[in-house]
Amino acid sequence: METGIAICELVATQITPEDAHLILHAAGANTHDLTDDECLSAAQSFLIYATQDTVALNWREMFMMYVGMMNKPATEFWNITPAEYVLAVEGFCLHRGITPDAAGMPATSQDLAEMVRRFGTG
Repeated sequence: METGIAICELVATQITPEDAHLILHAAGANTHDLTDDECLSAAQSFLIYATQDTVALNWREMFMMYVGMMNKPATEFWNITPAEYVLAVEGFCLHRGITPDAAGMPATSQDLAEMVRRFGTG
């Protein structure tokens, strides 16, 4: 778990203002009245705080969603930014009628099982 927190702290220092707005939006925050610097600071704090009580990213499930469900190339998955991943998954889910509140974050095992139930595996 400490490695996961260290990685998230490192990632938090590397995010762009655009990433910060997306992260805060996905967390349910309204960023319209915030400057880019305020967004960066809030998103960095959020990322570091959020990882203290959560498990590390499930790369297996994220990979299965992007490559398996969305039919994207594996090489693209490893080169995509977190902001691009969130947008791609959100667009995929919205296009298929999956609720917007669940679409902004990577799918959980339950989300994937529901998608397989609704749409099949191929």
